Amino acid sequence: MKDGEPTTAPPLRVLALESVPHPSCAVCVAAARRRECGHEAGSAVTVRECNAIIRQHPHRAGGT
Repeated sequence: MKDGEPTTAPPLRVLALESVPHPSCAVCVAAARRRECGHEAGSAVTVRECNAIIRQHPHRAGGT
């Protein structure tokens, strides 16, 4: 290892465990976009918050 190199591995993305947004729901789609930004920024808090929004957002039969 050289000086100045990170000593920890970057966080792994476990997409299979993330909440799946409903494709026709504006709330879910917005949360999924924000979650992607959180991934890119390395913000685990943002990713968790967005997953919770997607997971807990209610949808009626018919996708609304």
